Amino acid sequence: MKATLPYNVEKIWAIITNNLDSAWRSDLSHIEIIDETHFIEHTKDGFSTEFEITDKVDCQFYAFKMSNKNFQGKWSGKLIKISENETKVIFLEQITFKNKIMELISHLGMNLKKIQEQYFKDLQKALASQEES
Repeated sequence: MKATLPYNVEKIWAIITNNLDSAWRSDLSHIEIIDETHFIEHTKDGFSTEFEITDKVDCQFYAFKMSNKNFQGKWSGKLIKISENETKVIFLEQITFKNKIMELISHLGMNLKKIQEQYFKDLQKALASQEES
C-alpha cells in the first residue's frame, strides 16, 4: 500500500510506532507489551498475533516479524518526507500461511487487502483527529 498523506512525518511516525495507544485501531481490543521489541495484538474477535520489531529508524523505517497460529510474516513501513506537511508512506506486508488448508480458507474469509485498507483508513482518521485538536 502506497500513498502520499497531507501530514507531517513525525505525526505519522508517532501514531504507527506507539504501541501504548491502540484506540485508533478499529480492529483491536488492545496491545499487550512484552518488552521493547515484542508485543501482542489482540483483535476484537479474540485473535492474537505476536510481533517482534526488527528495525526502527526514527521517522523513516519501521519493520517487524509477526506470527500467530495461522501464519507468519513481515511488515514494513517506509516514510518519506516530501515537505513539512506531506509524507509518502509505503506499507508492505508479506505473509506465509502455516498450512495449505488455512491458505485456501483465508481466501474465503480473511481478506488481507481489506485488513490493510482498514489499517490505512484508521491511520488517516487518527491523523485527522489530531489536526482537529
